Amino acid sequence: MFSEDMKPGKTFWKDDVFDISERPDGPFYHEPGDITLPADGPFYNLPGYLDNFKGTKKMYRKPLFRGNSTADPDDIRSPHFDDCAVPLVWWPWWPENPSDFFLTSVAPFHAMLHGGVIDKNIKYTPVMEGLKQPGYFQWYSDPITNFPVESLEDMSDRRRLGERCWERIILCKPFSIWFLRPNVDKPWHDGLMYGTLGQEVVDFQISKGLRVIDKPADVFRIAFIERKHKRRIVNFQEVLDKCQAWQLPTGTKYKHAECRTINLDDSKKFPEQLSQLQSLDALVGVHGAGLINHNFMKPNSSFVEIMPCKFGGEWPSQYFQVPAEKERVTFYWRLQAHKRKHCYPSPLQTRKGRNHPDVSTEEWVAGSLIRDQDLTVDARQLLIMLGRIASMDGDRDEYEDKARHDPAYPRGTQ
Repeated sequence: MFSEDMKPGKTFWKDDVFDISERPDGPFYHEPGDITLPADGPFYNLPGYLDNFKGTKKMYRKPLFRGNSTADPDDIRSPHFDDCAVPLVWWPWWPENPSDFFLTSVAPFHAMLHGGVIDKNIKYTPVMEGLKQPGYFQWYSDPITNFPVESLEDMSDRRRLGERCWERIILCKPFSIWFLRPNVDKPWHDGLMYGTLGQEVVDFQISKGLRVIDKPADVFRIAFIERKHKRRIVNFQEVLDKCQAWQLPTGTKYKHAECRTINLDDSKKFPEQLSQLQSLDALVGVHGAGLINHNFMKPNSSFVEIMPCKFGGEWPSQYFQVPAEKERVTFYWRLQAHKRKHCYPSPLQTRKGRNHPDVSTEEWVAGSLIRDQDLTVDARQLLIMLGRIASMDGDRDEYEDKARHDPAYPRGTQ
């Protein structure tokens, strides 16, 4: 039941749990106000391992600071400061997840830039604990900095003589889904502009020569995000075939639908993905990081979030629904699975799986296991929703008016 790639490595700490003790004698106690080791994180997942296994959620280690020594090279003992760039050091929540990185790191810095707090001479310097920096770090950050994104570990390399001295360094702890503003009666997303940031990312790439794929005006183009592992659409090909054979509702400007698969896993192909995203009328996918790409679609296009059985609530809504409805750049639609015939729980959801010694016992794990199940999609219900999207044709007033009078309008169940 448990394949080797699902098991924690032998070197993982079995007692390295998600929750942090705030007791003075606890292993992770810190002084109040110490932003280098906040009581509520930040954390990261070890790439390649399931996040609901013991030891796979790691807390960043506190960085070490020391004074100069006569053993240091000349560039440290007698530095020549470069005031053209100011490194901003931060500890990104879940950096291996493009959705979390976009929402909890880049969007807050984008808001700081637009608010005049910082400028583009900031050099973004994430703490990565030796992990490889994903390609989307740079893609997402291009519009907000004049410099390459470089991890603290790489920037601090002792072999880089003459390139390690800055007169000022900023340590930052941006507010986000996972780190709420203390004692402030405002939502975590107050002041953040996800849709605006997404369009700025697109505009930057277009300025660098990105060519958007052409689409005839009478074609309604839909892309389905294909997931190869957890949260798969079991009948993916069947849904795609029915979409291709689908007759659009009468009265729309479109003559036919064009349905295709899109793979958003490889960040090295980001320009190619942007080109495809800009040509879409609708993006469809199961709840997951791929849906963050709705921010890179053209304004007034739509995306459909398919929710696994019994999965929903405040936590998952914060990723896509809340930002989309706040920013009003793209339209949010949801198809919620309820019927048991559509549910494919993983082996970890069985009693035997939950009692396995490698599965975390934290309360949040039950929700993550529900999140990670596979499902079948009722093509008929999905096409009804896509028909509403085609008929609406990007009309914001129509969408909001119908949703106000009938909350089920942008929602579907199966």
